[in-house]
Amino acid sequence: GQETEGQTLCQRSHRFRLTGLFVIGAIFCSLGFLLYFRCTKRSYYAITLVLTVAIWAVFRFVLNVEF
Repeated sequence: GQETEGQTLCQRSHRFRLTGLFVIGAIFCSLGFLLYFRCTKRSYYAITLVLTVAIWAVFRFVLNVEF
């Protein structure tokens, strides 16, 4: 069958919502590891956040991997 424009937009919206949840989970997990190992340098937290988002962006927008 033929999909309507509304159905296509709804599917895209659902995918973006899931992708957003994935990146939030990844950030939470990476920060959790730093807290668990009691890292005290704030720069480690900043580097971890930047790398987490950068890796997600490469997979999502460069490699077109949908989570």
